[in-house]
Amino acid sequence: MTITLSKKKLLSAISFLLIMVFWASLFSGGIFAKIGYIKGQIILIALWFISIFFSGQKVKITAISNIIAHSTQVFLLFVFFLINLFYWLLGRGDNMAYGSLVKSLILAVLYITILVQLKNNIQNYRLATIIIIVIYALISIYTIPILFFNPFIARLYEFGKDEIPWFGSWSFFLPIGMAMPCFIATSLKESGFFKFFLLASCFIISIMVILSTFAASILLLIMGVLGLYYQTVKNKSKFVMGIGAILFFIVLFLSLLDISELPQIEHMFYKIPAIFNTSAGIDENDPRIRITLIEVSLNTFIHNPLFGVGLFEAKSDGNNLIGFHSGIIDGLAQYGLFGIIWYFGFLILCFKRLLHSVKFDTNYLINQARLISFILFFIALLGNPVLIESTFCSLVFILVFSPVINNKIVKTKLVVIREK
Repeated sequence: MTITLSKKKLLSAISFLLIMVFWASLFSGGIFAKIGYIKGQIILIALWFISIFFSGQKVKITAISNIIAHSTQVFLLFVFFLINLFYWLLGRGDNMAYGSLVKSLILAVLYITILVQLKNNIQNYRLATIIIIVIYALISIYTIPILFFNPFIARLYEFGKDEIPWFGSWSFFLPIGMAMPCFIATSLKESGFFKFFLLASCFIISIMVILSTFAASILLLIMGVLGLYYQTVKNKSKFVMGIGAILFFIVLFLSLLDISELPQIEHMFYKIPAIFNTSAGIDENDPRIRITLIEVSLNTFIHNPLFGVGLFEAKSDGNNLIGFHSGIIDGLAQYGLFGIIWYFGFLILCFKRLLHSVKFDTNYLINQARLISFILFFIALLGNPVLIESTFCSLVFILVFSPVINNKIVKTKLVVIREK
């Protein structure tokens, strides 16, 4: 009996390890660059499925019941995949149509694996988040010196074939800034030296995001940290005092070290205000501002409201049809209402479940952090073309959309209900 149990535990550990590597291959694109993204991911999913299949009847029944409990979301994701399949087969687009087809399938598979591994399992959720923090911290240690000594490499570097796109991919830094509330909240649930280690890792990761000079990533990072800090402070006047203290030390730090002339800092002072600029020319020598590009997609949607214009890359017809600066508006212009409503429906249902989790346990910091990250996700979708970008959405699906609740609170409330 002991041997059987140990085998089941070993298979469970193997399953979790396999799926974590699969998830890492999504939010840290390039891990399988040498053997191919799709090939490596298919192998991992196949091995994971085999490990689940041989983990015992109870594990299989639980996995199936978890998927059935969220069958509506799974159905909506697969319908969205079929929409992308139709667009690709009908030739409504170019290479981007095939890319969107693959990404939509990856997101559907990703969500199913999350349901199997994390549903109502806060221990697995925290472990998964910790592993993600450690992965990003290791990447940060390697990346920070390169970003510091090579200003703007993250914005200008064009990575080659089979090369890990850590320096030239804004979609790598953007989700990190958005996910930081979940990172910090999970770290705070630990204790002792390990808690300090995780918080230090979060700090190192934040430095990497700041040095990337991607304005949207930095703004999401700041808003997320401030939002989480606001939730942890019961006396809101202390929140204001804390913000004042942080600003004081930042000014003191800048005055003592005079880093204002660093290229990264100078570039941030230029890029961050540019996000809020609402007017600009559109000739070749005057870069179009975000709001102008969003208007391009909005006009396209207005003229093609039901089925959109298809999925085109910016280098082809999409240059004049899609602005590629707002995932939500771009999605409406590309798919039309009929095509995109399935994915929007999935997002809305996940948001409703997230709100339920927060209301069910108002004092659980991780759920509050997940809600903050979802708000940041929505903000990012308004101003960035990341609606179904797997490197971006993978962290959202894992950290925000995981249907987890605090099991201790559930048991306590069930006891109270029975007593009544």
